[in-house]
Amino acid sequence: MNNQSSNKIIKSTFIYLLGNVLSKLIVFFLLPLYTKYIPDYDMGYYDVSINIATFFSSVLFLDIGSGIMRFMMEKKEPNDKNFAIYSGILIFIISLFLYVTISIIIGFSFGTSLRYYLWITLYGFFLCLNTLYGYIARGWGYNNLYALAGVINTIVQVASNLLFILVFKWDFKSLYVAHCLGWLINIIILEFKCKLLTNFSKKYFNRELFNQLLKFSLPLCINSIAFWLLNSSNKVIVTLILGEAQNGYLAIANKFTSILYLVSSCFQLAWQELAYSQENDIHNQSTGEFYSKAFDLYTRILLIGILIIIPGIKVIFPIFVHSNYNASASLIPLALMGTIMSILSSFLGSIFGGIKKTGIIFLSTLLGAIVNLVVIFSLIKIVGVTAANIAFLAGFTVNVLFRTISLNKLIKMKVNYWYYLLFVPLFILVVIIYNYFNWIVNLILFVLFICIAFLLFNKEIKMVINGLLNRRKNEKNCDKNPL
Repeated sequence: MNNQSSNKIIKSTFIYLLGNVLSKLIVFFLLPLYTKYIPDYDMGYYDVSINIATFFSSVLFLDIGSGIMRFMMEKKEPNDKNFAIYSGILIFIISLFLYVTISIIIGFSFGTSLRYYLWITLYGFFLCLNTLYGYIARGWGYNNLYALAGVINTIVQVASNLLFILVFKWDFKSLYVAHCLGWLINIIILEFKCKLLTNFSKKYFNRELFNQLLKFSLPLCINSIAFWLLNSSNKVIVTLILGEAQNGYLAIANKFTSILYLVSSCFQLAWQELAYSQENDIHNQSTGEFYSKAFDLYTRILLIGILIIIPGIKVIFPIFVHSNYNASASLIPLALMGTIMSILSSFLGSIFGGIKKTGIIFLSTLLGAIVNLVVIFSLIKIVGVTAANIAFLAGFTVNVLFRTISLNKLIKMKVNYWYYLLFVPLFILVVIIYNYFNWIVNLILFVLFICIAFLLFNKEIKMVINGLLNRRKNEKNCDKNPL
């Protein structure tokens, strides 16, 4: 990657850090509230219900926001971007009609036996609408607003949960309502700038672009089914076989994996924009070299990151989690490892989107889903809820391996597999210390790996600092010489 590309990623990552990670970390601090006032079986029901709602909504709405942003990035003129937006929004409207119809049918058939079915349905709708607005805002380049809206969204969610749980004494219904309110505010803020409703006009509909978006997004829709089987079906299986309480423990363990996912998602969001804006000529050798270097850097960051995070969690776990959920602690390390593979899979998926080879995304996800289901059904009666994390890790490992091999054939992208050979013994050592030693030993290990990370990424850290200093210097020069 050249300096210009690196600076673009650094700048975008910093913006998304403010809007995504810092805001979500505020929610993380609500764990003491959740684990004290919401029983494990209710947490398990909530977790599985939102995963099912996310599945249906993502499938029916075709992940159309990603397609819209992809085509917006190709257009230079604002008018051309509007054609991409509103041709895609027509697909969204058709999907919304299907979503409402299916929701009504399910409501009449099973609604009375499902707790808070209306709020679960609204959760799925607002999730997709908020995602659509987010992609379009990023497509216009409104990254600062996107970040600000994310912060306000989080503040609304936190305030709502505190009010509903502590003052109104609501149960886990507060979690659905707070999310919907936060997303609604987020949508309203982005609407003021994006003006999707204000500028809505049938003149922006383009049949050819509509067909191209449909062709781009349909594989992503089918992929959503396979991805859910790989990523979220374990929660349903655990609930059905082991009960809602066991899924509640798994849900709290996954809250800690969100630390890793949220930090990486900033890089991922910035990376997605850069990948979509590249020339992406699969016959050009520089394309493979660009993606090879990016994947190499990302892998090294994630692997050292998990070695830092695991002992850090040992230190903070008793502070953030009520003793009712102590069973979640042992589930965290494997969940984190699976999350790393999931993150790498998503990163590779952006590359396939950049070179417009989304069909391979589905094949790799389907293969991973099959592995995941085989492993969990084979182990769940033997090792209990831990089987969910083992299956999750196995499925995404196969998925990543398939994608890296495919990219090597398509663009000659190279992967340093030996990183993992060095990492595995270190990971095993860290997990042993996490499980069998006290927080003081883990704190020492935490500090040690932070020092190692600074040594390993000394060059990258200097590049970031120099980039920020140069940017500041340029801004001062512009202030002195406005003309």
